[in-house]
Amino acid sequence: MSSKLRGATNLLIVSLAVTDLLLGILILPMSAIHEVLDVWILGSQLCFIWLSVDVLTSTASILHLVVISLDRYIAVTHPVTYPNIMTTSRAKMLILGVWTISFVICFPPLVGWNTSDETTMGYIDTGNCSPQCTLSSDPGYVVYSAVGSFFAPMFVMIFFNWRIYRTAKRTTKAIRQGFTRVKNGSTDIGGMGIHRGRTTREKDHGKLEKDYIELATFTRNITISFAKKNKVIMAPGKKLACL
Repeated sequence: MSSKLRGATNLLIVSLAVTDLLLGILILPMSAIHEVLDVWILGSQLCFIWLSVDVLTSTASILHLVVISLDRYIAVTHPVTYPNIMTTSRAKMLILGVWTISFVICFPPLVGWNTSDETTMGYIDTGNCSPQCTLSSDPGYVVYSAVGSFFAPMFVMIFFNWRIYRTAKRTTKAIRQGFTRVKNGSTDIGGMGIHRGRTTREKDHGKLEKDYIELATFTRNITISFAKKNKVIMAPGKKLACL
């Protein structure tokens, strides 16, 4: 594999793909069985594992999107120093942090937060041959998991994408003006011109200028040829001088 494909961004994308793949392989088949049969037939232990892995992989997938938003924010706002800021080792640390936070969010059911006298780790069997496997309805855990898995990541991504939009808008304006201010942190250290290519009008003007130069060169060649044939020279400050 090329070393260019092992960058921080691609590493985050691959990690997100692996997370979604695990979600699709380990969670969705059992979810489909549960939805079709409308009962949980796989037992209490598998119910416990299924719910835990479901919360783990779902949260990890969402947090990967947060990390990718952070990566894009740094790339847009610090394009020159981005390779030094977002290194491969730091990307790996971010991925480790994603899985750690995801485990912390899914950890409470493992220690019995959603366990009561009537339920066993999300597995509900009332004796009417229709057992169910559901997440905890405890208000504390619902708020805890909702904030960690949805609301906090949502606000963080909104912030990063809003800053990316502002930076892109400011950069577009600077490109149109052909000039931007250069800052080092909060200190303004001067201005910098931006080459923005040539517009159609400028290209047309350049074409006319090129045609004029070609015409002048052609005229000069004819004049020199005429001078050689008639033994005249071009004298400084005069058009033609006869020998």
